Amino acid sequence: IPVGAEAAASGIDDSCASSCQRNSSPECHLTPQFSTAIAKAKNLQLLDLSNNSFSAQAAETFYSSWTTLRPLSSHRHITKNIIHFSTKEKKCCSVKPCCKKV
Repeated sequence: IPVGAEAAASGIDDSCASSCQRNSSPECHLTPQFSTAIAKAKNLQLLDLSNNSFSAQAAETFYSSWTTLRPLSSHRHITKNIIHFSTKEKKCCSVKPCCKKV
């Protein structure tokens, strides 16, 4: 599948997809494919991508894909090394120790 086709399926705009064609970083090539997988994972209620060295831009792209199937129930917790996506049913703050309210 061409990068542009994967990008369209995952909600990534053409400028991002074309910049990945010029960029040789592994993250740049992984992001469209992984975003497509996230967008297709209908039954996922919690996703922890922490400590994987994803850029802030990649995290936002993944969250955009996450909300594709969960537009009204999506939550996120993104900080320096933490990337958690969740739904109302599995709210992040009640699952992971780093998200629990003190």
